[in-house]
Amino acid sequence: VAPQSALNRSNRACPLQNKNSSRPEIHYEFDWSPKTQGLVLGAFFYGYMIPQLLLTLLTPVAARTHVGLLIAIRFIIGFVSGPMFPAAAALWGKWVPPLERSTIPPAAQTGTNFGIIITTSLVSLLSTSKFLGGWPSIFYVVGIFSCLWFIGWSCFAYNSPSVHPRISAKEKTYLLQYSSPSSKNGILFAIPYFGIFLVTIVSGQIVRRIRAKNILTTTNVRKLQTIIGAVGSSIFLITIGFLGCDHIGAVICSILAVVFLGFHNSGCLISHLDVASNYAGTLTGITNSLAAIPGFVAPAVVGAITNNNVREEQEWNRQSEYKTDHEIIQ
Repeated sequence: VAPQSALNRSNRACPLQNKNSSRPEIHYEFDWSPKTQGLVLGAFFYGYMIPQLLLTLLTPVAARTHVGLLIAIRFIIGFVSGPMFPAAAALWGKWVPPLERSTIPPAAQTGTNFGIIITTSLVSLLSTSKFLGGWPSIFYVVGIFSCLWFIGWSCFAYNSPSVHPRISAKEKTYLLQYSSPSSKNGILFAIPYFGIFLVTIVSGQIVRRIRAKNILTTTNVRKLQTIIGAVGSSIFLITIGFLGCDHIGAVICSILAVVFLGFHNSGCLISHLDVASNYAGTLTGITNSLAAIPGFVAPAVVGAITNNNVREEQEWNRQSEYKTDHEIIQ
């Protein structure tokens, strides 16, 4: 969260040069109203949410029909779920003001961990029950609750403050002054996730070859990947604090700080399968609930370090150093 939030803070941490611009009038190709723009942008979010909700409900039917159909449905669910976190990051860039970007995004992401805790417990109960045939009820219940959530999301969520019909003019003006251009946000927020995708695939293949040749033990491989991910990310994160107003360098380091976390996908996140594969779901729920603690502690620490002053570079340097020390000790 920290590297991505930093992408939208540069205009507050670095003074802008006073430019007497005489820009020519911009003519747009599509003269769309704000409502139409909202529908166009919203189609993206509906496009990835609706298929995974419906396909989750169809999973038991596909499993009973043919294994190939089940694989196809699971692939499509994963495919349409891919834009979820980049889409959330894009919304945060429009809705969350700078002083709250260290609290709201982490709090929102802890919902994933809470969901895992609830779901793993629910799966254990439903799979051994006779409700809706036992194990199929897992997909039915999760799918139905997802549909209910989607109804609420459709009623209350909007793409940007400019198209929200119920917020006050004062709040709308306040939020819009911190919104970065959507084109820049979309590209910058998408690059780290594309990098994580590549790193996860490549590192997984490298690890497979290392284990096949018995070069390192499974334990050492997991530790090595975790160290590379944590230390590599921390190095680029702390570097940001010493770049001053070098916007390009800060963006590159922010992207690399997130990309290095891709090593975790084949590192500590897979260790549950190595330790106790039969209890991987339960272990994941426990460890993810513990991992959610920094989501509440870190914002308080950041607030104490920066003293709610995002313009002081030295204070943000101290935050980066704190994050690096935490990752290395971990």
